[in-house]
Amino acid sequence: MYPKISIIIPVYQAENYLSRCLESLLTQTFSDFEVILVDDGSSDKSRMICDEYALKDSRMRVFHKENEGVSNARQYGLKQAKGEYIIHVDPDDWVSSEMLFELYQIAVEENADMVICDLIKKYRNKTKYIIQKPSRLDHISILKEIITGKLHGSLCNKLIRKACYDRFTIKFPSNMNVWEDSYVCCNLLKNDIKISYLPKAYYFYDQYSNPGSATRRISLSKVESQKMFIQSMEKEFEDTDFIECLYYKKSTTKESAFLSGFYSDIEICELYKEINSRYLREHLHFNSINNICGFCVCLLLKGHGWIAKILRDVAYSEIASKFKSFV
Repeated sequence: MYPKISIIIPVYQAENYLSRCLESLLTQTFSDFEVILVDDGSSDKSRMICDEYALKDSRMRVFHKENEGVSNARQYGLKQAKGEYIIHVDPDDWVSSEMLFELYQIAVEENADMVICDLIKKYRNKTKYIIQKPSRLDHISILKEIITGKLHGSLCNKLIRKACYDRFTIKFPSNMNVWEDSYVCCNLLKNDIKISYLPKAYYFYDQYSNPGSATRRISLSKVESQKMFIQSMEKEFEDTDFIECLYYKKSTTKESAFLSGFYSDIEICELYKEINSRYLREHLHFNSINNICGFCVCLLLKGHGWIAKILRDVAYSEIASKFKSFV
C-alpha cells in the first residue's frame, strides 16, 4: 500500500536542527505518510542523523547522494515519492502535529489538487504569523500573487497532488539554488488545478538557526537563479498584466545584483533597464534621509555612476535636482 502523503526533505549540513524537524514529523496525528530524506552530500553529522531516524521509524526513507544543490535534491525526492500528495519541509524548520491530518482532510473533502495554509516565521525574539489567503482561488490569480510577492511561492505550506507533477511534467530546474520552489509552484499554477485554502498555520519557518541559508545571503548564483526564474516566466506570459506582475521580481533581483558586489554599475543599470524609471519614482523619497529605503541609501553612497546614467536616460528632472543635494 502506498502512503497518503510523501514529505520531501532536502538535507545539507543540517546537523544542528535536523532532529528538531524530524521529531515534529513523528508527532503527527496523521500516520499514513512517508518521509523522503535526501542527504545531498553532507559532510557533517546529517548523514548519521538521517540513518538513525530511518532505524527508529520505517516511514523514514533515506537516500544519500553527491552534492548537487537543493533543486536536484528536491527532484530526486520527488522521483522517490510514492504518496498521493506531496509536501516539502526544510530541515531547519518544523511543523505542528496536526498539519498532515488537517491538510489531507481538506484535500479529500474538496477534491483539491493543492491546499494552501498560513505559516509562522520564528525569529530569535519574536513570532510573526503570515496569512496566505489568496484573493481568489483560481490558479491564475494565485500565480499572479506569488509572482508579485503577495503570497509565498514556498512548497512548504502547500499540500499538492502528486499526479499534477506527472500530468503537467513539472520538474525542479537543476541549475537553480533559490526560488526553485517558486519556479515549480508557478509552473503548476499555469494549469487549471483545483485549489483550497485552510486559514491555519502549521509550518514554522525558522529565521535564526541557519545563518548560512541560501535564502538569507546574497551570492552570484542566487542572482543568476532569480534571473532564470524571471526569464522562464517571461517566456510563458507576454501580456501586459503579467509584465506588471514581473516588475516586483525584477526590482528585487536588481537589488540583489547590486548588493552582491559581483556586478558593475553599468551591468546593474542595464539589468531590466525598462524598470529603472519606475523604480526610482517609487523608492527614492527625499522628504527625509530616513525615508529613503535601505537599498537607495546604498545607491546614493556607491551607485552614483549608474544612477546618474538612469537619471539622464529618463530625464526625470525632479529627482535629478533633489538627488544633487545628497551627492
